[in-house]
Amino acid sequence: MTWRSTDRLLTLGSQIALQHRVAQTALREFGSFDALYIGCGALIGTMLALVLTISILPIQRSVETHPPSVTVLYRRDFLTSAVFVALGSLTMASFVFSVDGVLGISNRTLFVVQVIFVGVSIDLIRLHQRHITVLMEPGEAIHRLATRAVRGIRDAHRNIRLVARIQWWFLSEEEKKEKSRDVLESAWYAMAPQHQHNLNGLTSELFEIAVKAISRGELSTVSLAVNALTMVVVSYSVDRKANLILMPRGSGLEPVLGSDIDGVVVPVYDHLKNINRAAVAAEDEASSIAVVGAFREMAVHLASIRFARYPDRVSQLTWLPIGYLRECAAASQLAGKDDVALSAALELTATITRAS
Repeated sequence: MTWRSTDRLLTLGSQIALQHRVAQTALREFGSFDALYIGCGALIGTMLALVLTISILPIQRSVETHPPSVTVLYRRDFLTSAVFVALGSLTMASFVFSVDGVLGISNRTLFVVQVIFVGVSIDLIRLHQRHITVLMEPGEAIHRLATRAVRGIRDAHRNIRLVARIQWWFLSEEEKKEKSRDVLESAWYAMAPQHQHNLNGLTSELFEIAVKAISRGELSTVSLAVNALTMVVVSYSVDRKANLILMPRGSGLEPVLGSDIDGVVVPVYDHLKNINRAAVAAEDEASSIAVVGAFREMAVHLASIRFARYPDRVSQLTWLPIGYLRECAAASQLAGKDDVALSAALELTATITRAS
């Protein structure tokens, strides 16, 4: 280090020390700390009112464009509640600081703490503003509904698996030879249909979002909703691969093979078919192609899963989404959407090849 740089550092240190002494002198001579703290409390309280005002914006948007449950999710937003509690606490603390010695500390000593409180409040406002901009995005509602659906699938699987294991432990050795834990899980799924009703409600709301987005021409929102519906089928089939039960569905000379997961996946197939119908009516080829791709993805996924109880009959489950894919292709072709029909033909060929 040279003499010149050392001299500069000493000069800077002297200036900081001088400013510190000046600040200390100014603080000792300042006698209106109570008014200062009350003013800071009023300032933070104004920020609190601003938070409440800004929080109404995503709720208003969700009322106009989203199902009622999304409005409930926004109304119960954790971050908004946390910022509200934090700013309210800082406001009350600022008012308490105005009383000299109430905490056993002079209000002059609490000046630095009050400055930190104001800075934290500004940061909280900035954090909340960014959070609100995220809530205003069209895909956020879809993300929350999809996350809630997948979490519901995981929770139901974990709880039913735990109950089945406990029941299996209390069986006799002979009963254990006759009934595996997977059989018990299947029985518990049949006795607990509420999880299917909850999932159907969430997928219906995703369908409603997609249809409204088609009417507004929001293609990206439709694509996100279609992907979310696909994710529900994929997640549910993965969690049920060990305890799924196959059964014939329909009647006639060639009955279609179904399963006990049809209560969840078939409503999703119907929603996607209706989304395609709305897209065809609105001449929205991009959304129709997205639906066709979703059916292809689900069919390929079902073909790739090896269900524990039916290792040799897995691919038969893929024919149901393939049938829906054909219906969507036919509807698009009748409407003169050649690009959709061509895409469906290519997807159908690839899917049948994978499933065969």
